[in-house]
Order: sequence, then C-alpha cells, then structure tokens
Amino acid sequence: MQRHIRYAGAGFALVVAVSGCSNFLSADKAIADPNAPTAATINQLLPGIEANIFGQQEGPVAMLICEWMQQCAGTAGRFVEVQGTYTINNNSFDGSFSSTYTAGGLLAIKDAETRADAIPDKKYKGILEVLETMNMLFGVDNWGSIPYREAVVSTSPAFDPQLQIYDDLLKLVDQAIADMNSAGTGPGAFDLVYSGNTTQWIQA
Repeated sequence: MQRHIRYAGAGFALVVAVSGCSNFLSADKAIADPNAPTAATINQLLPGIEANIFGQQEGPVAMLICEWMQQCAGTAGRFVEVQGTYTINNNSFDGSFSSTYTAGGLLAIKDAETRADAIPDKKYKGILEVLETMNMLFGVDNWGSIPYREAVVSTSPAFDPQLQIYDDLLKLVDQAIADMNSAGTGPGAFDLVYSGNTTQWIQA
C-alpha cells in the first residue's frame, strides 16, 4: 500500500510539473533572441547609427572608387579584386543602398529622434539630425533621386528629386543646430564621435 501511495505521489508531481511548464517554448523569455533584439533604447540605437555611417563613408563604395582610381587593389580572387576589374552587376550595390534605410539607417534614426522627443532632449535630437543629414547625403550623392520624405511612412515611397533632398537636408542642418543649442543632456559617452559635445557637432 505504501509503495502505491509513493507512486501516486510521484505521478501527481509529474503532472503538476508538466502542466506548469506548458508554455516553456512560447514564453517571452524563451523566444527572445538576445542576438536579434526587437526593441532597443535610444542609447543602444545611437552607436549602431554611427557605426552604419562609418561603414557607408569607408565601405564598399569608397573602396571601389579607390580601386577604379588604381589607388588600392584586391587580391586572391575575392570580390574586391573582381569588382576592381569592373565586374559589376545589378546587385553589386544593394547592400550599400539599403544601408541608407536599414541596419542603422534612416529607420533607426527616425526611431531614435522620436525617443529623443519623448524624453525630451533637444541636444540629443540635434545630434541625431546631423547624423540623418550625413546618412541621406551619402545616399543622394551616390544615387541621385531616392526615397526620403515618404521613406519611413510608406512601404512604396516616392523617389524624391535629388535637388529637393539637398534643400530638405540644408533645412534639417539648420534645425539640428537650433536643437543642439536647446535644452537637454545629450547622449554623453554613448556618442562614439564627440561624446555628446554639441559644440564639436555644430563645428563639424
């Protein structure tokens, strides 16, 4: 009799354990991938935005022009050597173009600007507006007419004329300077360029 009670108790504990873990594969913490976060703070967004711009300024487009001007070269048959011999196809610049919008591009910048408004922190937003200008200037300088005004609000944005985008960005720089001269604490050390020093950002 004692043995049956022991087995019954163990069976009951097993049922409770299994029923208590019924959502162990669908719980929020179980499905969240720490290597692919779906949300980020403004201080987490900023270094990614700046890193994206570093990559734009010094990445594939700059490298390719350097090769075509015969100032540098790729070796060992890698893509840099192949592109250096003018072997270009319609996919060669997809990554460079998309970086204007994704992976630290315009979408992340606009998200961070919204968060700066919510704090509110005008100095922080002014720095982000300078970064938005740098980001979009890279795109418009390289590809001419590209989506800008509707790029964040539409899944099929219109292509804005190149000169119109330049005009929009000049106005954005003026707004950025005004914002950096306003209230707020800024990003501090989260800014990889000037550690949040708005005087240096305005000079730049």
